[in-house]
Amino acid sequence: MTRAQGWYVAAAVHAAATLVVPVACGGCGAVDVACCDQCRELWQFPGHRVEQGAGRLDRMTGERPLPVWALARYEAAARATVVAAKDGGRHDLHPMLCAALRAEAARRRLLLHEWAQDRRLVVIPVPSSSRSIRKRGVDVVDRLARSVAIGLGASHTRALAARSAKRDQVGLDRQARHRNVRESLRRRADRGWRGPELPWSSPPGRRPAVVLVDDVLTTGATLAVCTDLLQAVGMPVISAFVLAATRPPDAQHSATGA
Repeated sequence: MTRAQGWYVAAAVHAAATLVVPVACGGCGAVDVACCDQCRELWQFPGHRVEQGAGRLDRMTGERPLPVWALARYEAAARATVVAAKDGGRHDLHPMLCAALRAEAARRRLLLHEWAQDRRLVVIPVPSSSRSIRKRGVDVVDRLARSVAIGLGASHTRALAARSAKRDQVGLDRQARHRNVRESLRRRADRGWRGPELPWSSPPGRRPAVVLVDDVLTTGATLAVCTDLLQAVGMPVISAFVLAATRPPDAQHSATGA
């Protein structure tokens, strides 16, 4: 079979599949399109800083919270798109979201290399449990991190690992979220993983500056724990990127009239 014939076969299979399971927009549900123009536009704007709304990123030491850029607010169509891409099996949405985050990273490239000073940059994904990766069929956050690395012109490594399946964060207060995440994460160095691709293989004074990547920012507990783990081995965390962020609690109450 030639390549052209293969394309025709693939197109025919896709067309047949849509007759059985019609394609719908991951954000609003519009039929016959993976992501409609209106929902796609949500991911085309420059990102905005969201760390002030994540209480756990405040180290209570007088230092500024970790700078975090998000592309959208985690609500309405943006939330539906992220949920579909992450847990709804909508792998067809991944290229769009990865491209959007790669473009955002490219916008911040010069700034972050300046913040890194004389250190090289490395992009590290917030780790997902092996259970969730098996369930989803792909490590979504790692895909996003690789796109951020391309946008920044930086290297990428999975320097953190999930210790075990953590409890669902839904319904937990801020302290419980932080404790839950801390118990579930570790540096891969803690298991003796010392391969050349891991950042702590370098002498302490030459270890890279880190940019973290996650899908959604809520309280900031996950990013805070990852920051602690990495900075403990001499790797300063200088920023993070996420697809979307929840509104601060005060803003949520205002929106509902509470």
